Amino acid sequence: MDRKTSGKILVALSIVYGVSVAALAYFDVTWMGGFAVVGALAMGALWALWGVFVRPRD
Repeated sequence: MDRKTSGKILVALSIVYGVSVAALAYFDVTWMGGFAVVGALAMGALWALWGVFVRPRD
């Protein structure tokens, strides 16, 4: 998988995560806070790993 494709996948996952947190907040789900924290940690870790392991542009 190249740099552009993996970056696009992470952007799409970030958007899906944001929309899902917004939907949970809209429907006033009680466990929304836990979902938001766990998801934010997971997304942050994925972005950090992507930044470390993907080769920089030449």
